[in-house]
Amino acid sequence: MLDMHASLAQIPQVVQALQAHLTTHALIFLQGDLGSGKTTFVQHFCRAHQAPLATSPTFNLLHIYKTPKLCIYHYDFYLKGFEELHALGVLENLEQGGVHFIEWGDFHLLSWLKSCGFSPLVLSLKRGDETCHYKLTHG
Repeated sequence: MLDMHASLAQIPQVVQALQAHLTTHALIFLQGDLGSGKTTFVQHFCRAHQAPLATSPTFNLLHIYKTPKLCIYHYDFYLKGFEELHALGVLENLEQGGVHFIEWGDFHLLSWLKSCGFSPLVLSLKRGDETCHYKLTHG
């Protein structure tokens, strides 16, 4: 699908390459270690769509960035289990049209989404010394 190495200055090219794999309703799990650049990638995606600057949703669980043509959802599910997310009603947002970036989503959530008919994508980020390796796969 997508398999690229990019420096910080080249992230816009990764965003552009990702666009070819998105539909009007896309769920993208961002997987990578702490500090791998997950939120930075969402910031570049927002910039490419003239959306407000993305910030980490760590304490809010969800940030929504609206543009005239697109709604961008940015989730942080760190240490949140499926049952807690379901009880909070957060998972209902995943049904909304737009692009949904999910940081720290676990395997149970991914499996549940697939069983509900969603086709999530997984963008894994692996930070190197000067570049980051971006690999997009089907969930």
